[in-house]
Amino acid sequence: LAMYQKKIVLGLSDTAFFMQVRRGAILDKVHICRLDWLTENNFSKDILAGMGIEALIQKDSLAYFDLSKIQDNLLLNLRLDGMSSDGSRFRLECNVMHDSHGVLMQIHSTGVWQTSKTKSPVAPPDSLRQIFLDLGKTAVFTMLPSAVQ
Repeated sequence: LAMYQKKIVLGLSDTAFFMQVRRGAILDKVHICRLDWLTENNFSKDILAGMGIEALIQKDSLAYFDLSKIQDNLLLNLRLDGMSSDGSRFRLECNVMHDSHGVLMQIHSTGVWQTSKTKSPVAPPDSLRQIFLDLGKTAVFTMLPSAVQ
């Protein structure tokens, strides 16, 4: 299955008390991964703003399998876990991987596309919906209900 991959390194700024990795630091890295994926597919924040739409992540669900160590090199694997037929609602899966430890963490992010001005749910243009479909689906991909009323 096709997926987007991004290598990251955890540093001192990503740690909390007793040098444990902050959960928020990993979520920040996943957010950057999503932005980089959109930008590399010609949908930067500026382009989306010019189109008058934005993504709103409504929920992140985290599952931990192992604790990562400071200065670890990690690989983020991003895939499509669910989407409505009009593309207005989506769920992305990001597996946080380590070479020698496998999957450390799995994050499911559910979101909607909305207008920048009124914050009303909206279906994205077909070209944007297509890059989500090109991302590759998880084995448990689910059709989601539309966010548009």
